[in-house]
Amino acid sequence: EEIQIIANGTLEYTEDKWNNLGSAKIETLGWDELTDEQQSDAVDLGFYKKTWDCFHSHYRSYDWNELSTSQQDIFRLLGWSESKWPNNETPSSYEKQWDQLSTTEQSVANAVCYFEHNWDRSDLKEEEIAISSGSNPMNPTQGFDASDISDVLNGRKNSANTSKRFTTCFIALSALVCMAFM
Repeated sequence: EEIQIIANGTLEYTEDKWNNLGSAKIETLGWDELTDEQQSDAVDLGFYKKTWDCFHSHYRSYDWNELSTSQQDIFRLLGWSESKWPNNETPSSYEKQWDQLSTTEQSVANAVCYFEHNWDRSDLKEEEIAISSGSNPMNPTQGFDASDISDVLNGRKNSANTSKRFTTCFIALSALVCMAFM
């Protein structure tokens, strides 16, 4: 119940918006665009700058030149370009369902906190989400080595292993927060 109060407060979540990933206006804002009170409430829900900007806005609140080189490479593999980015010209890959994405597209999407449930905009209330033991849901990058994405991009590593590690962390986070909210 305390989580509902926080979520309904400055973050302006309704139950419907909470359960339908990407539907709340606040999810388009980057951490630095949140008020101090919204940041405090987000922290109370277990988020901080890195997790908010990745899981909520997927770095879309950043200017292209604010993205790291590896983030730019990731977004290029998803179909973005420096010219498309500021104009919100959504690449065709975003029209696909998760299972229609290539393994490489899924892996790079994972690196910017897209996973099957939020890519497909699944209703979390209707989803059966299993929590994987051994992951730390409050640290979605636990066990992540940034060189993994570089290796995937350069064909030196199997992207399936990288994808699984990201997915496990996100699903654990979604399930814990979502179960507490319902």
